[in-house]
Amino acid sequence: MVLEDAAPLRAQLEQYRSTLWRWLGLGALLLVVAQWLVLRWGLAPLRSVARALQEMQRGGSDRLEGRFPRELRPLTDNLNLLIENERRQREKTRHTLADLAHSLKTPLAVLKGLNFSSDARTAYETLIEQVQRMDSIISYQLGRAVTSSPKSILRGVPVAPLVRKILDALEKVYRDKPAEVQLACDESTLFYGDEGDLMELLGNLLDNGYKYGAGELSVDIRNASDGRKLQVSVADNGSGLDEAQWRKVTQRGVRADQQQPGQGIGLAVVVDIVESYEGEITATPRPEGGTEIRATL
Repeated sequence: MVLEDAAPLRAQLEQYRSTLWRWLGLGALLLVVAQWLVLRWGLAPLRSVARALQEMQRGGSDRLEGRFPRELRPLTDNLNLLIENERRQREKTRHTLADLAHSLKTPLAVLKGLNFSSDARTAYETLIEQVQRMDSIISYQLGRAVTSSPKSILRGVPVAPLVRKILDALEKVYRDKPAEVQLACDESTLFYGDEGDLMELLGNLLDNGYKYGAGELSVDIRNASDGRKLQVSVADNGSGLDEAQWRKVTQRGVRADQQQPGQGIGLAVVVDIVESYEGEITATPRPEGGTEIRATL
């Protein structure tokens, strides 16, 4: 039998184990550091999106801006679309409230001018008519606030009765400033759209004609040659508008004459309605004075 001391072997095993655990620990540490660096690098675009959102919350920007990787572009594009839609809806709601207040001015002015002492029956009929009109205006504006485009309407709306109704109301409102109106509108003229849109458009154009004209108003309404589109022409003999002034007064809150009462909303509403029907509207100075506004929708 050969006997040999096992201490050196055990020392070598202990040294091997110590070295193995040291290298394994160092490798684990390196793997953790590498994983942390990879995660930090991989999540950097998300941190950029978070910083862009914080910048928006502070009011620095209206949309997510920056160079994002291809994988995140669908997310950022959808976020921008959502933000834009929310901003448009908020702006549309604000405009609808302003339009509602503007639309109710005329029937309220008619109601304020009623005289029950002289002709109670006529005043009562006018009261009922204007209350019904106010109800229809409110329903129209509320419906317009939740719709994005006019509905396709196959049956036409007669135009002549609506024009006469609007002119009758405006004569009561502007009894201190009467206007001689020359109306050319055939009984067969039809508007293939929403009746509330037509009332709003004609009401604002004719109200401006009374307000800024000098006592004469020419109204020509007819169907186009295709029989579907409606052509509206309202001309007054006031001071007139050039192209630069027209672009200016079609913005919300801008009025051509600051001496006249109003909020500067009417023509902006008219332009919105015409654009919603993919139509056209122009304003042309008249040689004899005044402005002719032509709308096709």
